[in-house]
Amino acid sequence: YFFVIMTKSLPQDEADRQFLREQSWLKHDWRDDEGREISWKHVFYVGLSMDEQWPRERTMREHEKYGDIVLIPTLDVQTRLTFKLMKALQYAIDKYKFTFLIVVDEDTIVNVNGLNRHLLGIVES
Repeated sequence: YFFVIMTKSLPQDEADRQFLREQSWLKHDWRDDEGREISWKHVFYVGLSMDEQWPRERTMREHEKYGDIVLIPTLDVQTRLTFKLMKALQYAIDKYKFTFLIVVDEDTIVNVNGLNRHLLGIVES
């Protein structure tokens, strides 16, 4: 991939992830200025919930359905955010071949075409 985008998410934010998949920038068929498909990958990275309403199995079922969740083996609490991010970055390094890695929050809007253009400019300069 030219770039991988990882979105930080909480286990119980299933509705937010669904909105992003179905009604946001993730749904677009992004192409460069010449109409070629952009080589990119997106995943959500999610820790473990302390809430019994959101067991690990529920998040795993969502992953089985969409294939876009990286489950980080740590409690998803404020004091573990650095660890969660480090594990997500390590996962991306181990799993994907990419030139750029971008980490965003669920409330971030990404213009994939503009990002691609900008990153190509960096590579070409």
